[in-house]
Amino acid sequence: MIGWEAWAVAVTDPLPAPKGEGCRSPSLSTFNSAARRGAGVDGCIFCRILSGELKGYFVYRDQYTAAFLDAYPLAEGHTLVVPLRHVQRFQELSEEEACALSRTLLKVSKAISKALGASSLTIGINDGPDAGQVVPHLHVHVVPRWRGDGGSNLHSIFRGARRPERVSMDEIAMRISSSIERLYSADAMLFRSRRVHIACRRSGSGSWTWRAARGPSTSGGSPRAGSAWW
Repeated sequence: MIGWEAWAVAVTDPLPAPKGEGCRSPSLSTFNSAARRGAGVDGCIFCRILSGELKGYFVYRDQYTAAFLDAYPLAEGHTLVVPLRHVQRFQELSEEEACALSRTLLKVSKAISKALGASSLTIGINDGPDAGQVVPHLHVHVVPRWRGDGGSNLHSIFRGARRPERVSMDEIAMRISSSIERLYSADAMLFRSRRVHIACRRSGSGSWTWRAARGPSTSGGSPRAGSAWW
Protein backbone atom coordinates (compact mmCIF):
# COMPACT_ATOMS: atom_id res chain seq x y z
CA MET A 1 0.00 0.00 0.00
CA ILE A 2 1.26 3.46 -0.85
CA GLY A 3 1.99 5.54 2.26
CA TRP A 4 1.03 9.19 2.42
CA GLU A 5 2.06 11.96 4.77
CA ALA A 6 -0.41 14.70 5.61
CA TRP A 7 1.22 18.10 5.94
CA ALA A 8 -1.47 20.76 5.79
CA VAL A 9 -5.18 21.24 5.41
CA ALA A 10 -6.71 23.98 3.28
CA VAL A 11 -10.31 25.09 2.88
CA THR A 12 -10.80 26.44 -0.62
CA ASP A 13 -13.66 28.67 0.50
CA PRO A 14 -12.16 30.15 3.69
CA LEU A 15 -14.29 30.72 6.73
CA PRO A 16 -14.75 34.39 7.62
CA ALA A 17 -12.36 35.85 10.14
CA PRO A 18 -13.82 36.27 13.63
CA LYS A 19 -15.09 39.67 14.59
CA GLY A 20 -12.77 41.88 16.59
CA GLU A 21 -9.18 41.02 17.34
CA GLY A 22 -9.70 37.26 17.34
CA CYS A 23 -6.51 35.52 18.36
CA ARG A 24 -4.05 38.20 17.36
CA SER A 25 -1.66 39.33 20.08
CA PRO A 26 -2.44 42.98 20.87
CA SER A 27 -0.04 45.41 22.47
CA LEU A 28 0.27 45.36 26.24
CA SER A 29 -1.01 48.93 26.36
CA THR A 30 -4.54 47.62 25.77
CA PHE A 31 -4.53 45.64 29.00
CA ASN A 32 -5.75 48.23 31.52
CA SER A 33 -8.69 49.39 29.39
CA ALA A 34 -9.58 45.79 28.51
CA ALA A 35 -9.53 44.77 32.16
CA ARG A 36 -11.90 47.58 33.04
CA ARG A 37 -14.07 46.86 30.00
CA GLY A 38 -14.46 43.23 31.07
CA ALA A 39 -17.44 42.77 33.34
CA GLY A 40 -15.60 42.57 36.64
CA VAL A 41 -17.49 41.53 39.74
CA ASP A 42 -17.14 43.35 43.04
CA GLY A 43 -15.50 41.09 45.58
CA CYS A 44 -13.87 38.79 42.99
CA ILE A 45 -10.23 38.66 44.00
CA PHE A 46 -9.08 37.97 40.46
CA CYS A 47 -11.06 40.92 39.07
CA ARG A 48 -9.42 43.10 41.72
CA ILE A 49 -5.99 41.85 40.70
CA LEU A 50 -6.75 42.43 37.03
CA SER A 51 -7.95 46.00 37.68
CA GLY A 52 -4.82 46.80 39.69
CA GLU A 53 -6.65 47.16 43.00
CA LEU A 54 -4.65 44.25 44.41
CA LYS A 55 -1.07 43.40 43.58
CA GLY A 56 -0.51 40.59 41.13
CA TYR A 57 2.75 39.07 39.97
CA PHE A 58 1.96 39.14 36.27
CA VAL A 59 3.92 37.16 33.74
CA TYR A 60 1.74 37.90 30.69
CA ARG A 61 -1.32 39.86 29.60
CA ASP A 62 -3.10 40.72 26.37
CA GLN A 63 -6.52 41.89 25.17
CA TYR A 64 -8.43 38.87 26.45
CA THR A 65 -6.27 37.10 29.03
CA ALA A 66 -3.68 37.47 31.75
CA ALA A 67 -1.35 35.18 33.65
CA PHE A 68 -0.01 35.72 37.15
CA LEU A 69 1.58 33.67 39.91
CA ASP A 70 -0.69 31.78 42.30
CA ALA A 71 -0.60 33.36 45.77
CA TYR A 72 -0.62 29.88 47.32
CA PRO A 73 1.63 27.95 44.94
CA LEU A 74 1.82 24.18 44.82
CA ALA A 75 5.29 24.57 43.33
CA GLU A 76 7.69 27.37 42.44
CA GLY A 77 6.30 29.09 39.35
CA HIS A 78 2.70 27.87 39.80
CA THR A 79 0.84 30.20 37.44
CA LEU A 80 -2.83 31.00 36.80
CA VAL A 81 -4.09 31.84 33.32
CA VAL A 82 -7.39 33.75 33.41
CA PRO A 83 -9.77 35.57 31.05
CA LEU A 84 -10.06 39.30 31.72
CA ARG A 85 -13.85 39.13 31.55
CA HIS A 86 -15.43 37.69 34.68
CA VAL A 87 -16.84 34.25 33.87
CA GLN A 88 -17.04 31.31 36.22
CA ARG A 89 -17.16 28.40 33.79
CA PHE A 90 -15.07 27.49 30.75
CA GLN A 91 -18.21 27.09 28.62
CA GLU A 92 -19.13 30.73 29.25
CA LEU A 93 -16.18 31.95 27.17
CA SER A 94 -16.71 33.35 23.71
CA GLU A 95 -14.86 31.63 20.87
CA GLU A 96 -12.39 34.53 20.71
CA GLU A 97 -11.73 34.29 24.45
CA ALA A 98 -11.31 30.52 24.34
CA CYS A 99 -8.87 30.83 21.47
CA ALA A 100 -6.91 33.54 23.28
CA LEU A 101 -6.87 31.51 26.50
CA SER A 102 -5.41 28.55 24.63
CA ARG A 103 -2.71 30.71 23.03
CA THR A 104 -1.77 32.23 26.37
CA LEU A 105 -1.69 28.80 27.99
CA LEU A 106 0.73 27.61 25.30
CA LYS A 107 2.98 30.65 25.77
CA VAL A 108 3.02 30.36 29.54
CA SER A 109 3.66 26.62 29.46
CA LYS A 110 6.65 27.01 27.17
CA ALA A 111 8.00 29.92 29.21
CA ILE A 112 7.73 28.07 32.54
CA SER A 113 9.48 25.01 31.16
CA LYS A 114 12.27 27.15 29.71
CA ALA A 115 12.71 29.58 32.60
CA LEU A 116 12.47 27.10 35.48
CA GLY A 117 13.74 23.94 33.84
CA ALA A 118 10.55 22.05 34.69
CA SER A 119 10.66 18.56 33.22
CA SER A 120 6.85 18.31 33.14
CA LEU A 121 3.72 20.36 33.83
CA THR A 122 0.37 19.67 35.43
CA ILE A 123 -2.29 21.78 33.70
CA GLY A 124 -5.87 21.77 34.94
CA ILE A 125 -9.12 23.62 35.61
CA ASN A 126 -11.44 23.26 38.58
CA ASP A 127 -14.47 24.10 36.44
CA GLY A 128 -17.27 24.87 38.89
CA PRO A 129 -17.80 24.48 42.64
CA ASP A 130 -18.43 20.73 42.51
CA ALA A 131 -15.03 20.36 40.84
CA GLY A 132 -13.31 22.16 43.70
CA GLN A 133 -13.32 25.69 42.31
CA VAL A 134 -12.71 28.18 45.13
CA VAL A 135 -12.47 31.53 43.31
CA PRO A 136 -15.52 31.82 41.00
CA HIS A 137 -13.49 33.32 38.15
CA LEU A 138 -12.31 30.82 35.53
CA HIS A 139 -8.61 30.06 35.89
CA VAL A 140 -6.24 27.45 34.50
CA HIS A 141 -3.53 26.13 36.81
CA VAL A 142 -0.10 25.60 35.28
CA VAL A 143 2.04 23.79 37.85
CA PRO A 144 5.71 23.06 37.10
CA ARG A 145 6.71 19.48 37.88
CA TRP A 146 9.98 17.70 38.54
CA ARG A 147 10.85 14.08 39.11
CA GLY A 148 10.39 13.18 42.79
CA ASP A 149 8.55 16.41 43.67
CA GLY A 150 6.03 14.50 45.79
CA GLY A 151 3.03 15.38 43.64
CA SER A 152 0.74 12.95 41.88
CA ASN A 153 -1.41 12.97 38.75
CA LEU A 154 -4.98 14.07 38.03
CA HIS A 155 -6.31 10.55 38.56
CA SER A 156 -5.37 10.85 42.23
CA ILE A 157 -8.28 13.29 42.65
CA PHE A 158 -10.72 10.43 42.15
CA ARG A 159 -9.20 7.74 44.32
CA GLY A 160 -12.05 5.82 45.89
CA ALA A 161 -14.64 7.30 43.53
CA ARG A 162 -17.05 5.01 41.70
CA ARG A 163 -15.86 4.35 38.15
CA PRO A 164 -18.41 4.10 35.31
CA GLU A 165 -19.23 0.63 34.05
CA ARG A 166 -17.46 -0.23 30.80
CA VAL A 167 -20.75 -1.35 29.22
CA SER A 168 -22.20 2.15 29.65
CA MET A 169 -19.36 3.93 27.86
CA ASP A 170 -20.87 3.42 24.40
CA GLU A 171 -24.08 5.09 25.56
CA ILE A 172 -22.21 7.94 27.28
CA ALA A 173 -20.06 8.57 24.20
CA MET A 174 -23.18 8.64 22.02
CA ARG A 175 -24.95 11.11 24.32
CA ILE A 176 -21.97 13.49 24.33
CA SER A 177 -21.49 13.16 20.57
CA SER A 178 -25.18 13.87 19.94
CA SER A 179 -25.03 16.89 22.23
CA ILE A 180 -22.06 18.30 20.29
CA GLU A 181 -23.94 17.76 17.03
CA ARG A 182 -27.01 19.59 18.35
CA LEU A 183 -25.01 22.47 19.84
CA TYR A 184 -22.78 23.01 16.84
CA SER A 185 -24.83 21.70 13.92
CA ALA A 186 -24.50 25.05 12.12
CA ASP A 187 -20.71 24.83 12.29
CA ALA A 188 -20.78 21.25 11.01
CA MET A 189 -23.02 22.19 8.08
CA LEU A 190 -20.78 25.16 7.24
CA PHE A 191 -17.69 22.95 7.22
CA ARG A 192 -19.30 20.20 5.13
CA SER A 193 -20.35 22.75 2.50
CA ARG A 194 -16.74 23.56 1.69
CA ARG A 195 -14.31 21.58 -0.39
CA VAL A 196 -11.36 20.52 1.74
CA HIS A 197 -7.94 19.59 0.38
CA ILE A 198 -4.96 18.08 2.14
CA ALA A 199 -1.34 18.51 1.08
CA CYS A 200 0.30 15.09 1.01
CA ARG A 201 3.06 13.13 -0.66
CA ARG A 202 4.20 9.57 -1.10
CA SER A 203 6.40 8.51 1.82
CA GLY A 204 10.02 9.19 0.95
CA SER A 205 9.10 11.43 -1.96
CA GLY A 206 10.17 15.04 -2.08
CA SER A 207 7.16 16.44 -3.95
CA TRP A 208 3.88 17.55 -2.38
CA THR A 209 0.48 17.49 -4.06
CA TRP A 210 -2.99 18.69 -3.08
CA ARG A 211 -5.58 15.90 -2.87
CA ALA A 212 -9.31 16.37 -2.35
CA ALA A 213 -10.81 15.15 0.89
CA ARG A 214 -14.06 13.23 0.99
CA GLY A 215 -16.79 13.09 3.61
CA PRO A 216 -17.22 10.49 6.31
CA SER A 217 -18.11 6.98 5.24
CA THR A 218 -21.54 5.68 6.13
CA SER A 219 -20.56 2.08 5.53
CA GLY A 220 -17.50 1.89 7.76
CA GLY A 221 -14.07 0.79 6.59
CA SER A 222 -10.83 2.72 6.21
CA PRO A 223 -9.96 5.55 3.84
CA ARG A 224 -7.93 4.75 0.74
CA ALA A 225 -4.32 5.88 0.57
CA GLY A 226 -4.26 9.49 -0.49
CA SER A 227 -7.81 10.23 0.62
CA ALA A 228 -8.85 12.23 3.65
CA TRP A 229 -11.80 12.07 6.02
CA TRP A 230 -13.58 14.63 8.14
